[in-house]
Amino acid sequence: MADIETRQRILDAATEMFAANGYDGVSVRDIAAKAGVNVGAISYHFGGKENLLKTAVAEGLGAARRMVADIDAEALPLDKKLEIVFGKFLEFLSGEYSISKIIIGELLLGGGRLPELAGEHFSKLAAAMRSIIREAAAAGEIRKTDETLLFISFVSFPAYLVFAKPIVEIIRGEKGYSKAFIKKAAKHHVRVLFDGIRKRDKTEMSAEGEC
Repeated sequence: MADIETRQRILDAATEMFAANGYDGVSVRDIAAKAGVNVGAISYHFGGKENLLKTAVAEGLGAARRMVADIDAEALPLDKKLEIVFGKFLEFLSGEYSISKIIIGELLLGGGRLPELAGEHFSKLAAAMRSIIREAAAAGEIRKTDETLLFISFVSFPAYLVFAKPIVEIIRGEKGYSKAFIKKAAKHHVRVLFDGIRKRDKTEMSAEGEC
């Protein structure tokens, strides 16, 4: 039990420090001091700083994948599932000390480490989302579409809200993203996106052709 608690304390400290200062701005001694352990404990549990970063990213993105799987298991129409996923993604991406800040920091440095750090996890997350889209198309909820491009379109908006947060705050005249705003943004984005992929009846298609 003590080993498990020590490992988690190290991982929590490292995740927070990597998010705040970047990988290169944190030393093993810094992490050890914050976690209240000796440097040897980090070597014992993780082997070193690089593997500690990989573990932090893996556990954070693993939680995101499980979240998508749990939502997919719900008996809900696609638009409702997407609203929930969008809201969870935005909360995940905008967390003050979340794994997303580590990923954003890596992107700002050119993203060279990301394929090794998170490539497998992003691929699995995309596969889970494509599965939701494929099932909705098979059930007749939406038209058949390019699942990968739809996934990219879907995640781009919450990612933009995080990257451009200072600009969005100026436009909105409010600081931060409240739960009410996240819910409203999720509903808006999914409605706009869903209008482009939902199945239309012949009357709607005829009306569009006349425009």
